[in-house]
Amino acid sequence: QVEEGGTPRYAAQLRAYWDISSEWQLNGAIYRVGDIPGQSIDGYTRADLGLVWKPTSRIEVSLWGQNLTDPSHPEASAAEVPRSIYAQVSVELR
Repeated sequence: QVEEGGTPRYAAQLRAYWDISSEWQLNGAIYRVGDIPGQSIDGYTRADLGLVWKPTSRIEVSLWGQNLTDPSHPEASAAEVPRSIYAQVSVELR
């Protein structure tokens, strides 16, 4: 059951994916969420960005940045979402 004022009045997102080459991809997303008055959470804008390198069909290396627009903000769950940067390496074993 959803409480009155417990969800944002609006939420929007814009995503973009660009295959720079057969080995490189750039992924981005911007989110805009309105105030959540029932939880006293201000609206926020969040931006995520990822760079992916696929040197072979079985190896993928990626670098991601999340919530790049501010150090942290609360979301609908009231959890504080920090700015974060992480790297990931995936290897397919056969």
